Amino acid sequence: MSIDSASQNAVVDQQTDTDFKIFYKIASRISEGLMVQVLDATEIDYSFFSKIAANMFADQDNRQFPVDTRENTILSRLYFDAQADQFSEKTAADIQARLDTFLELHNCSG
Repeated sequence: MSIDSASQNAVVDQQTDTDFKIFYKIASRISEGLMVQVLDATEIDYSFFSKIAANMFADQDNRQFPVDTRENTILSRLYFDAQADQFSEKTAADIQARLDTFLELHNCSG
């Protein structure tokens, strides 16, 4: 699984969106009340991401879209959905399948 060469530097997830550009794009799609609840409960420890095993990312090759916890899996799904068009069809399907698997494992599917 790899990012299409044309957009290799454009895709970010919660570990690399340090200026929150994609987060704000995602947030604009969510009701204000829900977003306030999410932000109040969110703390991101960016140093932690380097400690996550490669197999705990939906995109293992690029170490993007962590799925190690319920919270990271949900955020990864949001980040991926906002940028899925930047991946080849096969890569997007592979990442989507891993996200779906971990959402189910974390009891988030529905």
